[in-house]
Parts: sequence; C-alpha cells; structure tokens
Amino acid sequence: MKEKILKVRYLVFILFAIKMLVYYIAVDIPIFSSLSYWVTLIFFGLTMYLYYYSTQRTQRVLRFVYAIFSLVLFIDVIYYNYFNQLVSVNQIWQIKNIKGTEDSVKSAIPLMSVVILADVPVLWFIYRKFRSRIELDAPKSISRRRKRWVAAGLVVSIIMIALNPFRWASVSKLNSTEAVTVHVKDAVESTLGKVVYNLSSLGTILQNKEVPVNVVEEVSEEVTDETGESEDVSDSGQAQYAGLGEGMNLIVIQVESMQNFVLNAQYNGQEITPYLNQLLKEDTLYFDHYYTNMGKGNTSDAEFSTQTGLYPVIEGASYDLYVDNSFNGLPKLLADKGYYTSAAIGDDKDFYNRATIYPRLGFDYFYNEDNLNMDEISGLGLSDKSMFRQMAENLAGQESPFYSFIITLTNHYPYVLDEHLEATLKLRDEDKDTLFGGYLQTIRYTDEAIGEFIEALKANGLYDNTIIAIYGDHHGLNCLDDENYEKMTEYLGYSYDYDTMLNIPLILHIPGLGEARTIETVGGQVDFLATMANLFDLDLSSTVTFGQDLLNADEGFVATVAYMLQGSFIKDGVLYEIGRDGSFESGRALDLHTHQAISIDGLEENSQKAVTMTEISKYILEHDLAELSDEALADLIKTQTEEAETK
Repeated sequence: MKEKILKVRYLVFILFAIKMLVYYIAVDIPIFSSLSYWVTLIFFGLTMYLYYYSTQRTQRVLRFVYAIFSLVLFIDVIYYNYFNQLVSVNQIWQIKNIKGTEDSVKSAIPLMSVVILADVPVLWFIYRKFRSRIELDAPKSISRRRKRWVAAGLVVSIIMIALNPFRWASVSKLNSTEAVTVHVKDAVESTLGKVVYNLSSLGTILQNKEVPVNVVEEVSEEVTDETGESEDVSDSGQAQYAGLGEGMNLIVIQVESMQNFVLNAQYNGQEITPYLNQLLKEDTLYFDHYYTNMGKGNTSDAEFSTQTGLYPVIEGASYDLYVDNSFNGLPKLLADKGYYTSAAIGDDKDFYNRATIYPRLGFDYFYNEDNLNMDEISGLGLSDKSMFRQMAENLAGQESPFYSFIITLTNHYPYVLDEHLEATLKLRDEDKDTLFGGYLQTIRYTDEAIGEFIEALKANGLYDNTIIAIYGDHHGLNCLDDENYEKMTEYLGYSYDYDTMLNIPLILHIPGLGEARTIETVGGQVDFLATMANLFDLDLSSTVTFGQDLLNADEGFVATVAYMLQGSFIKDGVLYEIGRDGSFESGRALDLHTHQAISIDGLEENSQKAVTMTEISKYILEHDLAELSDEALADLIKTQTEEAETK
C-alpha cells in the first residue's frame, strides 16, 4: 500500500513539475539559468509533505489553495501574453472594464495557458481514486512537532523571500520571478505596501529604489523646467512654432491600436493608409519616433498621459485610481483661454470611468452612446465613419475656439470589420483570418474615416482654422504572439520587437504651415501636453508635467510603464529593456535604426532616470499634487531627498 501511495506522490509531483515548466516558458523566465523554477518545486515538495500527513480539514484547505494558485497562474499567462507582465491584485478591480471586450479577451488566451489548468482535474481524479489509501492513518505517520516545523519553515521562507527585509540582490531577483513569492510580494505591496508608500517620503522611496542623488537632481531640473530645456530656437530667440496655434481650434484624434509602421507603407501593392500618407506631405509635422507610455489602463492611460503630461502607474487604470484628484491638464488650460472643450467616444460613457473623470479633467461636454446616434455598430461600438460624420456636424455648430478630443474604436482587437462595412484592402490568401490581415484592413478603414472627416471640415468651413493632432493609443499586434511575430518579421524584413511594437505615430496637421517635416526626436504621450503648450501659449507654471516640447527638444527620452518593466526606457537611437529579474545587468538594448542588439554599457544612469521619473509621477498622483508650481515641486524633491540622505 505504501508503495502505491509513493507512486501517486511521484505522479502528482511530476504533473506539477510539467505544469511549472510550461508556466515559466510561457512567461519567458529562464529555467536553467535561475533558481525560480527549482525553488517553486521545493515549495511544492514541502507542501506535499504536509498534505499527506495532515488532517482531512487541512487537506481540503490545501486543495483549495492549490486550485486558486493554478487559476492565478492561468491568468498570469493570459495577462503576460497581452502585457508582458504578471497579473497584480490591483487588476481584480479592473474586471469591470472587460465589459464589451469579451471577444478580445477570448482571442488573447494562448493554448499554453490551458495546460496550466489541465492537471487540476487529473489530480482531482487521482484524489478520488486513491483517497482511501492516501488518508489511511496518515495523520499518525509523523509527529505534530515535525509538521509544525515544516509548515513554519515553508511559510517563513516564502515571506522572507517575498519581502526581502535585508534587501539582498540575489533574493530580489528571485522574488521578482518565483511563482509563489512574486504574488505574495504583490499582495503585500498592494495592501500594506500602499499604506507604507503613502506614508513614506519621496526621498526614501527613491533611496529604496537605489537611485543616486545626482540622477534625482537631473530629473528634478527637467520636470520643473515646464516645457523642457532646449537650444532649438529661432533667430529671434523664441522657441520654434511658439504660439502658432493661438486662437485656432484644436482637434485631437486618438486612434485605436495605430502603430507607426503602417504609415508610408505598402501591402500587396496597396497603400495601407493612403489618406494619412497624403496628409504627411503638406502642412504637417510628423513625429516618427513617438512611443506609447501607457500603464495597465490601456487606452484610458494613453488618454490620461496625453491630457495631463503625467506617467500612468502599473497598479491599474489611472482613471479609476485617481478619479478624485485635481488636474490642470490640456482641457482646463485651454478652457482658461476661452476654449469650449469636449470629448467623444462611441461607447458606454462609464467605460473606464470616463463620465466621472472627464469633468475633472476639464471637459465641458462628453459625446457617447447616450447622445450619439448609434446607427452603425462595429466591434466595441460606433463605427469610425459614423462617429466622424456625426462629429463633423456637431463641431460645425460649435462656437470657436474649441478643443475636441475624439477616440476611435473600429481598429480594436481582434480586428474584424462587421459584414456591413467594406474592407477595401485586399489580403493575400495566407493573411486572411489572421490578426495581421485583419489589423491592416481595419486600420485602412480608420484611415478612410479620418479622410472623410477632414474633407467634411473643409466643407463646413472649420478646416483652415483648426490644428488636427492624430496619434495612436497603443500597439495593435503584440510581438509576444508567435503568429504576430512571424507575420510582422516577414513583412518588416527585421525581427519584430518592442522598438516597433511600441512605436506609434504623432501627426500635427496645421493648415497654412507651409512645410512638411519629419521630426525624429524620441517622445511619448507624456510629451503631448508640453508640445501643445508651446503651440497654444499655455502656462504650465502650475502644472506638473513630465514631458517636454518635442518641437524644440534637444534630445528625447521616455520611460515605459507597461510591457517593459520599470527602469526600461527609449531615448534617441536606443531602446533599453531591463531584465525580467529587475536587474540592469540582465537587460538588453536595441538600436532604433538598425533594430539590432547593442551593448548596454553606459545606459544604467538612463535606467535610473526612468525609475525616478515614474516614481516621482506616481508620488504626485498618490498625494494629489499635480497642480504644484514648479518651485514647490522642486523644493519638495530637494527637501525630501536631503532628509532621506540624512537618515
């Protein structure tokens, strides 16, 4: 009998080892070059030891814990497949944002994630079949004292690794990748850790992140310099394009999932975005090294960063986390200059908490499914062509000057045009019924919709006095998906990686500008506010912004929040991704022009700068300080940094 029980134990352990092998492969954590996988197996082995010599009540608890653990791993793999990060406790509160995107979520589930749950029914069957043999006299097999020592050792080991109280570098790497402790650490930081964070000074937080004082001082100078230091000025000593948009209307179009590679590109002998390509040739400033810096809030974080000049956070959607904060962003600043402000999306007004946050951002009116004619539905909501037709009519009756922020929807994952909408881009047979093919067709549809909208503005007399800004909210094709990677690598002619995936376009079309210019300075959505401030002569002295005026910047830099972990960044010519274990040394760098791997030497201070920027921005949000003056912010950073040094 004991031999049969022993064989069952071996089978259970082997199934778990296979499960974790699949998990670590799925989330790109090396198995043989790190301790993570082996530590997880040790934890499970100790748990099995306790299970087989515990009471039935304890066994039921352990079975329940295992089922929950398996479910978390399953969600991890799905989440990693979309965000390149493991799920956090904070994402539980974002489940309400799944409404309307169920098809997208289903499409994002990789086959590998199913394997993670496959052992649960098998183990249940084993338990039912061998239950009498396993449970027979098991509680009497070892002493209670020994069980307590094993249980205490297991719990203490997990807690010590997760919290790393002595801040050992090796343990820090482990608790960032080991499947059990990474979630224990997250749970602590998401509950007790949030309280500690809010009670800690900014200087202490940055010190704990091991950021040198000189880096903090450098970032402090940049953040409090309003639009960013620059020597790129005209002969008169004035910043280029300064005040060019004063008195003009502003229309900002946030295009769902638009990546930069589609512009000026052809597919199967056809232009992918013929109208936008034509727009780039006249009266347009085009930023071809512009990047998304959104957090876990996806589209809403792209909006948030664009409107406020702040970095979002990795803990959740900023629209949910900071809904009660005060902001002095683009809508309010333009309203102060007499602009009427509105936002529009053909979707549920409460999706991503927009109905609540928009008034706080300074929007006077919100067009949504309650007041738009939902006459043509595709995917998540109103089709882009119907949306733009209606908005052209609405804006024609609007007093100038106005600021209109419009969000498109049709080019949303999984990129399927409803049958009543014509797909004008003809696909090769091998690209039909693929995300790649569907993406190209829906982005062509959106391009046509934007073209019709601009032509309508010309017809109703608004065009000549309106600046039109167009940018993508985030990527459309995830490079971590095998099919996407293969299709895009073949199409591009080079390896499809984050340098292309996170690259979105920014187009500033200014009627009467008299030039068409491509600006290669690296920037992100966090830079949009400062750039608009220059064009419209907005006063940023009482607005905390982490961006710079890209029209006059000497050099570009943007930190990333999602997909690449904190400490990753993009600057002119270089993308750096910090290691999965959180260490600089295990990171990698890509040349933005050749798309080839390059040395990371000399990039560590930039990585520390990225950490500093995102942490200061988070501190500003957590303490509702977005309306601090430049001087007050500089004093705060300096004082708290000095106090932390003294301690």
